[in-house]
Amino acid sequence: MGDFRRRAAISLMAAAVLGLGMTTACSNSDSASDERTFDHEYGTTTVPSAPEHVVTLGYIDVDFALSLGVVPDLALSWVPAYEEAPWVTEQLGDQEITYVDDIDFDQIKESKPDLILAINNFDIDQSTYDELSEIAPTIVQEKKYRDSVTKTPWNEQLDITARALYRDEEGQKLADEVNAKFDEIHQEYPEFAGKTVAVDDPEGPGAHAVPEKGFNGRELIDALGFEVPEQEQREISQDDISLFDADALVVINQSAEDLRADRDFAGLGVVREGRTLYINVDTDLGVAMVYSGPLALLYSADIIAPELHKAFSGDAVADVWGT
Repeated sequence: MGDFRRRAAISLMAAAVLGLGMTTACSNSDSASDERTFDHEYGTTTVPSAPEHVVTLGYIDVDFALSLGVVPDLALSWVPAYEEAPWVTEQLGDQEITYVDDIDFDQIKESKPDLILAINNFDIDQSTYDELSEIAPTIVQEKKYRDSVTKTPWNEQLDITARALYRDEEGQKLADEVNAKFDEIHQEYPEFAGKTVAVDDPEGPGAHAVPEKGFNGRELIDALGFEVPEQEQREISQDDISLFDADALVVINQSAEDLRADRDFAGLGVVREGRTLYINVDTDLGVAMVYSGPLALLYSADIIAPELHKAFSGDAVADVWGT
């Protein structure tokens, strides 16, 4: 955590020197007054100029705005621990976000946004979009991701968010930093090539599931290039529990103790041999895994990569449940 805080502090200092600072929404782009258009599943949205007030209604969209130095006035939040995550508090400084757990049109109107980001929210239908777009230009996910029930990949969401906020340079720098981190990991751990990492998003013993690509802890695993075993159906029956017996296993929001009663699961080699990471979404690591904005990816990669190295080397991984 110390290294992360130092990197974040250096980034903030550099921003201050350049006169960028942390704002509700602004731009350092020469084209701040040029309108921009975004195609999505409900049509096309035009953002006429750099927004000054932003609302994020995608479940993880706030993380991308904050990473770019923009503090939303209002943000949908589904994990309370997010508000105290280290990269979040570093980015916020002494500013505050009003967090909400649902879409309240009157509350959104009162915040007077210039832009609404709702990129990763499958619950926004046409009528909801229409009402939101009456309040401010609203950007939702592309149709191809709705149709495939797939989360917008982190790099594409970063690009969309950066362009919508007129923070193109900051977006490119973040993308370069994350990709450089992934390259660094693959250079340090060449054994990662060709490995399979299963991801389990269970509700409890006997109720296992593979999250869709990019969702609930998969973003980092997918981004690092691992093969994630899956089948056509999300839910995994006990007859198919061996699907999780990969080179390593990541379990989201259920502890080893929670799943101890599941004998089929406990009997998997990947579990018996200590090659399973149990991630608690109420911790900093868990928040980073499920939000997966660029700063969150940097945070989680530094913790997860060394543990996967242990698993692939035949060593037991550390207990990261409280991390």
